Formats: sequence, structure tokens, C-alpha cells
Amino acid sequence: VGIVALIGGIYALRARVWGFALAGGIVLIGFGAGVFPGWFGVVGEYIGYAVMGIALTAFGILGTIFIALRKAEFE
Repeated sequence: VGIVALIGGIYALRARVWGFALAGGIVLIGFGAGVFPGWFGVVGEYIGYAVMGIALTAFGILGTIFIALRKAEFE
């Protein structure tokens, strides 16, 4: 999952393959959403998982929106 998101991010930065860049953002949303619910509301040493899930989901949503808006700039 992480490899697809990483490669999609690289394609997004280079503005090469729009579909793969978009898929990377969508995968990141799914991964962040998968991490977030299981640890939501947990206090103590596992609160970092909830924060990480929220951050990954937020970055995935923002990235996907920006990639979708930049579709004309891709080769």
C-alpha cells in the first residue's frame, strides 16, 4: 500500500502519469482511514496511531483534490 502511494506521489511531483498519481492519493486515503478508526479514542501510548491515521487521511484527501485539479498539466 505504501509503495503505491509513494510511487503515485513521485508521478504527481513529476506530472507524468495522472491516473497513477490519482491512484496513489486514493490509496493513501484508504490506508489512513484504515489506521484511524481502530485507534480512535484510545489514550496513552497508542494515541499516535490515531494522529497518524488522521494525518494520512487528510494528506490523502488534499493530495487527491490537488491532483484532480491539475489534470491538464500531466503528460
